Amino acid sequence: MNTKRKLMSLAAALLLAQAATAQHEKGQFFITPRAGCSIATLTSQDIYAMDLRGTDSKSEGKFKPGFVAGADAELMVSNLLGVSVGAFLQMQGCHHTEAGELKAWNTKLDYLNFPVMANLYVGSGFSFKAGVQPGFLVQQSQSGSQFEYENYKTFDLAIPFGVAYDFSNGLTIDARFNLGLTNINKASDVLRKYGIDEKTNNRTFCVTIGYRIPMK
Repeated sequence: MNTKRKLMSLAAALLLAQAATAQHEKGQFFITPRAGCSIATLTSQDIYAMDLRGTDSKSEGKFKPGFVAGADAELMVSNLLGVSVGAFLQMQGCHHTEAGELKAWNTKLDYLNFPVMANLYVGSGFSFKAGVQPGFLVQQSQSGSQFEYENYKTFDLAIPFGVAYDFSNGLTIDARFNLGLTNINKASDVLRKYGIDEKTNNRTFCVTIGYRIPMK
């Protein structure tokens, strides 16, 4: 009886794996709306402040939660490899801790990102993905800050990579990290003249849930 149950369990597992991977066939085209959450930060955000007693303290850049939403269009170029192009509105930026008389605040950077991804399907619904992502800053602000400034460039280039799992009913879960390559600090060129090489890059991790809609 135990052997029979093991064989039935193995057969069921194989059927589930086949159902999860059968939707990935060469020539298929999918539209996948996605929405989820992200945590983002910026590099080189340590700021030193001195209080009235002359004591130095440091404000650090920490991860800030946000929201991401958009859609992917993917073409299967083989049974195992898909190429996708997406458009996503993503909240990025950084949380700054308080330092001395300087209160904590948030730098809010909203981007319109266009990831171009290669998606390698490895069976049982899992896939690995990597690509390139140009992004355009559509809004920037400092929430809770004692000052307002626009110190960030409008273009950003990032390398997105991550993993995903596609369910047989069309639902998909995607987790990816966006490694920003562009120095988005407008003041860098001026600071470099004074011997200060200060660069600011985006770092963002996001998880989204989507639904794959087959178009052909």
